[in-house]
Amino acid sequence: MTLQRCLRHLRWITCLFALLAAMPAIGQVLDEIEVQRDGNDVLVRILFNARIQYLRHSPTDRGELVRIEFQVLNDPEAAASSADEYRKVDGGGLLPDFSVTYSSGQGGRTVKNIQLRFDKPVHFSVSPGESNRSVVLRIPIAAAAVAQEAQQARTAELPLAQRYIVVLHAQDAPIRKVVPIPADYQALSLFTDTIDVDGATQYRLNLGYFEDAAEAERVRQALKKRFPEATVARMRDDATPPPSASVPPPAQTVTAESAPATVPQTAEEVEAQAATLFAQGKAALDNGDNALAIGRFNRVLVLPPSRYSQQAQELIGLARERNGQIRKARAEYELYLKLYPDSEGAARVGKQLAALPEAGAARTVGARAARPVTPIPFTLSGSLSQFYYHGATHAESRVNTGTTIDKAVFDETDQSALITNIDLTGRFRTAQFDNRLVLRDTNTADFLGRGNSRNRLTAAYYDFKYLPMQMGGRIGRQSGLSGGVLGRFDGLLGGYQFAPRWKANVVVGQPVEYNFDSSRYFYGANVDAGTFAEHWSGNGYVIEQKIDDVVDRRALGGDVRYFDPHLAMYGLVDYDTYFRKLNIAMLQGTLSTDSGYTWNLLYDRRQTPTLQLGNALIGETHSSMHTLLQTLSLDRIKQQALDRTALAKLLFAGVSRQFNPHLQLGVDLRLSSIGALPASGNLPATPATGTVRHVNVQAIGSNLYSDRDILVFDVGSLHGRDYTGLSASLNSLSVVREHWVLEPALRYYRQRNDAGTRLRRITPSLRLTYRWKESQSLEMEFMLEQSQTDANGQSESSTRQFASLGYRVDF
Repeated sequence: MTLQRCLRHLRWITCLFALLAAMPAIGQVLDEIEVQRDGNDVLVRILFNARIQYLRHSPTDRGELVRIEFQVLNDPEAAASSADEYRKVDGGGLLPDFSVTYSSGQGGRTVKNIQLRFDKPVHFSVSPGESNRSVVLRIPIAAAAVAQEAQQARTAELPLAQRYIVVLHAQDAPIRKVVPIPADYQALSLFTDTIDVDGATQYRLNLGYFEDAAEAERVRQALKKRFPEATVARMRDDATPPPSASVPPPAQTVTAESAPATVPQTAEEVEAQAATLFAQGKAALDNGDNALAIGRFNRVLVLPPSRYSQQAQELIGLARERNGQIRKARAEYELYLKLYPDSEGAARVGKQLAALPEAGAARTVGARAARPVTPIPFTLSGSLSQFYYHGATHAESRVNTGTTIDKAVFDETDQSALITNIDLTGRFRTAQFDNRLVLRDTNTADFLGRGNSRNRLTAAYYDFKYLPMQMGGRIGRQSGLSGGVLGRFDGLLGGYQFAPRWKANVVVGQPVEYNFDSSRYFYGANVDAGTFAEHWSGNGYVIEQKIDDVVDRRALGGDVRYFDPHLAMYGLVDYDTYFRKLNIAMLQGTLSTDSGYTWNLLYDRRQTPTLQLGNALIGETHSSMHTLLQTLSLDRIKQQALDRTALAKLLFAGVSRQFNPHLQLGVDLRLSSIGALPASGNLPATPATGTVRHVNVQAIGSNLYSDRDILVFDVGSLHGRDYTGLSASLNSLSVVREHWVLEPALRYYRQRNDAGTRLRRITPSLRLTYRWKESQSLEMEFMLEQSQTDANGQSESSTRQFASLGYRVDF
């Protein structure tokens, strides 16, 4: 079976998985949102479906609303996206629940923004992500969660029979479905066990542990509406985990009182005390009490060296890994390899180190934050929204003929559509596997009868990971932004971490496109490397793409990344060996200083559109490479592809300064140009644009009268080869009385060209969101756009009215 036939079968699998026919994709900005713990902080990583550069955020470090501004880098599909996007994220008890919104109305703009709204004000910091596909928020863990964890640590020192639990539910059959726990108590351990009651097995769902019955009763009272049958009980020695439990609950542990308290004086005393502590730590580790095991192994390691030191160094890494302390586990394993590089355990520890995720086990939207408790095996999260959009235009034109004035009036309803969005993520996790099914789809029902009704499948894939070996893959419709893949595709991506800091990946698939009738497919391999010297990582790749069985693109390239808390840099090079031409060269960097400055720099030089043989079809009456090959030689087609591919250059520099907690100022400079194209076939020559200069000054006020308001004013000037423009806008975002979100805006634009044509446009708008329940909201928007164009005795005025109304349900 040929590769192309395999890919056709793969595409059908993707379609069956989505229960939809294969359809073109629609541009979408947001990809996934991951939440993971890092010590006493929580990292919120927002991933995008395009390469982006973080620019600035407001407010500085505290608030309920957070606005993050970024620019999309050379992705017309994402830049053109004008659909509403929304994600509801469960804080997992470590931070308040929050939502991430990308509002419509930003289509066509390179600089975009997202808004995060937390249920309560939080302290935070914002920085670029490790790659140029993400931004990261670092948020201190909620105080209540820290207090609960401290209680858990104290309780871990108690014998099992002295701990108290809240039995949320008990039944005669294994527990398969669990009611979610309120966020205030999600730092506690949720687990299942079985006990023997009069000769019969009883299955219990428990929440714990507590030092005394009074504290357990306080929690039971708080949960009794959701769990009316809940009771307080002392943990029983005979309780055992049922076969369905993913992670067994802690069993009997060695008491803290049994550890020797005297300081050893002689070598014999050191060995004796180390033996006792090591035995206690090993028993605790075997019984699943990782916190107690860490304490015992630590005490072994602070003693003078003994014959137990080496084993304790290995097992403390394992205990920290099982306890969810991935970074500390990494440090313990690396220390072992430094101390005992030639030992028989070095290979074993090396494998454990290689199996660790880079920054902790991340979770996607809707999943609980990772912590050492029994995970719920299956979760389903997502959202459903429907919005009706209506637009109408009234236009009047006047022509002065010298003796008369001719007037024409035009009225048209130009938009009447119902757009439905669905976003589903199903996740099944065990101690060894992490599986996800993702479906994102947008359906547009056009009521104007112009043939614009369509369905756009954005994502439909199955993602799996085998955690012990750090291997996994993804099959279906997905975004490809590394390894030389140019965009969204239907296919398979797989990877295996074959050594610490080294991961090999393969990719094969078909690009998602609808402009050509030709069949395209690609295959490639790449290697991820890093992190080295704490800050450096990168990727190298080779890839080949074919169109109607002839080479479309053959490239090699790679990227280099540097990341620390203050500086993020990213460089990318893509060289096409088939055309022997540099396709992409890009360098971007963001520097944040302690004095409140954020500096941004970007240089981008690339062929546009991306150089490939299929560019020869641009402007042709037919859209098949097979048909074109019947009339032109392959060399002639290659030259035609080169003739229809322009060179684009972009230089961007920006700086922002936070003057006080409420005021931020920023200035951006953008220089761009697109080169000339020669006449090609039936296409005339296209002149170069020359250098287009855009300067923008922005002032952002935040938390001016509450913890949840943001005011943005910006003014910009645009200078092209034969025109100049001036823009100004005022945008406000505020939460009123908990349930209402108000977003009024006013925009103004003025342009004049060398031919004397003048354009003026003013656009007031108002967007309202009413959240009547935690997961249900009603949204509406009104906009009025008035424009006036005057040129050589002619004038045209138009008024466009736009309105939308819809709902959103999150689950």
